[in-house]
Amino acid sequence: MELCTRIIPQGNFIFQMGDRPHYYFQIVNGIVEVNNYHTDGKEFTLNILTEGQSTYPMNAVAKTDTRI
Repeated sequence: MELCTRIIPQGNFIFQMGDRPHYYFQIVNGIVEVNNYHTDGKEFTLNILTEGQSTYPMNAVAKTDTRI
């Protein structure tokens, strides 16, 4: 298994709901918001993740520059 890291700039999506999983992501450093949207289009936060955590298949947005 090959390991690699990527820097995701703050505000960019790491992945979005409905994306097909191609990789397993684990946060090396940074803060990530896991969110979704109400039927009226308003965003809501499900969780805030930090180092050592991972999630899928919701939206994941880097809240700081994040290495994954």
